[in-house]
Amino acid sequence: METEGEDHAFVLHRYPFSDSSLVLEVITAGHGRLGLLARGARRPRSALGGLEAGRPFVLRWRGRGELPTLVSADEVAPARLPGPWQGLCLFYVNELVLRLTVRNDPVPELFAAYAEVLEDLWAGARATWHLRRFEQRLLRALGWAADLPYCTVCGTAWKLGSDAWSQGPGAAPRCPLHAEPGGLILTDAMIQWLSGSMIQAPVSSIQDPLRRYLRAQIDELLDGRPLESRRLLAAYLRRQKDSGRQTW
Repeated sequence: METEGEDHAFVLHRYPFSDSSLVLEVITAGHGRLGLLARGARRPRSALGGLEAGRPFVLRWRGRGELPTLVSADEVAPARLPGPWQGLCLFYVNELVLRLTVRNDPVPELFAAYAEVLEDLWAGARATWHLRRFEQRLLRALGWAADLPYCTVCGTAWKLGSDAWSQGPGAAPRCPLHAEPGGLILTDAMIQWLSGSMIQAPVSSIQDPLRRYLRAQIDELLDGRPLESRRLLAAYLRRQKDSGRQTW
């Protein structure tokens, strides 16, 4: 059965197909992640040649099966060239979405979170907490976020000022009664930020613990498969003598 569609979208990844075409992986507002065949997009004068990661489009497609044909692509905002930091962060965000989603599964909340983190990056944000917010929103949208603020063992609700909670297997929160030996301590500030709207930056003292906490959840979902973008981001930050950051 042939299908047709039109939606707002961002390109996550593209790779060559035959001598003149491209296969695109895109994230859309209402259709989830899609694979599309952009016929002739590699030709010098193709109208589809500007389909690059991080640029917003309205895409129209038609076809059968898992790889319908892209019919047209209208860019909805001027092209913005990312700097090294923005480009690496974009690579990381795109790699996460590609690894943790499946095709044809609409998740509007994820599309909104993706669009917002791109706006943060294009606005020149270098603070890594924007990535933490995206990670948590991605986990929430896909239904994989830890059930904060409840103990995963007994269901006890966390209360402000309670004794230290800890991170159990897979980043599951545990109350003091069921503390995980050696687990990352979940402070009040961490639980409040992760459970809230995350509009404001977290205090500096919890930014590295947040990174480790969210990474533990993501790593479990990745099932041991490394992210190339993490390696490149870490190498980039090591080279920035004036950044003062050793982690992201």
